[in-house]
Amino acid sequence: MTKFKKILQDSKDNKKFIGIRNYDYDDDKLLCGFIKDFNDNLVLVQHFTEYGEMDGLILVRMEDIEILESNDDYCLAIQFLAEYKNNINEIYKNIDLSNSENWQFDFLNKFKNTDKIIAIEFEGDYTIYGIIEDLDVKFITLKTVGQIGDLDGFSTYRLRNIKALMIDNFESLNRKILLDWNLKNTIKE
Repeated sequence: MTKFKKILQDSKDNKKFIGIRNYDYDDDKLLCGFIKDFNDNLVLVQHFTEYGEMDGLILVRMEDIEILESNDDYCLAIQFLAEYKNNINEIYKNIDLSNSENWQFDFLNKFKNTDKIIAIEFEGDYTIYGIIEDLDVKFITLKTVGQIGDLDGFSTYRLRNIKALMIDNFESLNRKILLDWNLKNTIKE
C-alpha cells in the first residue's frame, strides 16, 4: 500500500481529518475533512469549512492530488471544531465508489431525478452549478442555477471533462435555497 493510501485509509477508518491539495488549486485552497471512501482512481471526502461545519461531499480524482496533509495544526483545529459542534453526523451512508472509467456517470446517476444542485468542476477550474436534467454515459445536461438562485437555462457537458463533483456544499445549498425562494415568489406573482 502506498503512503498516500495509508493516510487515506487511516482517515477513513478513524474519521481523522486530513488536508488535500490538488495540482491545479491555489495555495489557499485546501480540502479538509475525512475520507468517506477511496479506490485507485477516486477519493470521496466529507468536506468541512474552516469553521468546522460540514460542507458536503467532494469527489476528486486520485491523480489530481499533489499533497496530503495530516496531523497538522490546521486539520486538527478543524476536526476539533467539528467534533465540538457535534457536526460529524454522516449525511450519505451508501455512496459506493466506482472503479470504472465512467465514474462520473456512476456517481451522478445516484442524484438523477432529484432536486439537488450539483457542483461540477471541469478542467481549468471552471465550476458549474445545476440540477441534473438528463444524463447518459457520455453527457450530462444541467438546468443551471446562478449565484442568486436564478435559472440560467440548460447546458450539456461531456462527462469525460469532469474533474471533481460536489454535493451539498455551502454554495450549492445557498443556490438551492435561493432557487426555491425565487420559484415561490414567481408563483405568487
